[in-house]
Amino acid sequence: LNVINDFTVTAGDVKTESLGDILGSLTVGGTFTLASGATFRDALPNTSTYSAGSFSFDAASTYELYGATQNIPATTFGHLTVSATGTKSITGNTTAAGNLSITAGVLSVTETNGLTITGTTTNSVGAEGLIVESDASGTGSVIFGGTVTGDVTVERFLTHDRGHYIAGQSNISGDFDGLSMGLGTPGSTTNQFYRWEEDYLYGGYTGNWVDILNGEDGTGDNTLMATEGFVACKGYAINYITTDKTLSLSGAPYIVDKS
Repeated sequence: LNVINDFTVTAGDVKTESLGDILGSLTVGGTFTLASGATFRDALPNTSTYSAGSFSFDAASTYELYGATQNIPATTFGHLTVSATGTKSITGNTTAAGNLSITAGVLSVTETNGLTITGTTTNSVGAEGLIVESDASGTGSVIFGGTVTGDVTVERFLTHDRGHYIAGQSNISGDFDGLSMGLGTPGSTTNQFYRWEEDYLYGGYTGNWVDILNGEDGTGDNTLMATEGFVACKGYAINYITTDKTLSLSGAPYIVDKS
């Protein structure tokens, strides 16, 4: 469908591909508008749907992604829904002015791009349903403006042989051993993982780094990997000596201040 001027959905549902109102691509020369209460159900692949001069989506409209593999451009949606298997990728700085709902598939916030949700977020798929990606070029970003139901997976690319300071970006449950951080066997690895303890007395000094991975004597006999996990507001020093590492950690995101 090629629209020379504006394309406006004032009410009801407009469906693409297998559901049938629009087949193939949609090109809008003017403004693509979704009014309050209107729904656009999109199964068109990649960016073909989004060829428009500009977008105007009311905060109470709904944009539903039910295709297999789709790219989502930098624009402001109303309610945003992901309802089919496959990966839907945020490819710019995108906003959901309403709510975000993920009932199937994967919503991926790709490297260097961002997603802001003004309303509530409901991810019923599990941690694999919402992923913030990271690589050497950068890390994606998600800002939650309302309540969040469900977990999120956050990646973080770490350059090897460099000290990095990390923290749990969400309420990550379980001990470090169970998080599959790839640090190696305590006592026989050159990788490093520490936390700072102000009251820790060692070597006659108060205030020291605690060796979580290899233990106080470096042998691995008193490693803390199986007895400790991420604590809110606590930073951890980590260094993968020989190989770059992309950490992938999952949990319920913090939506209130922590202290």
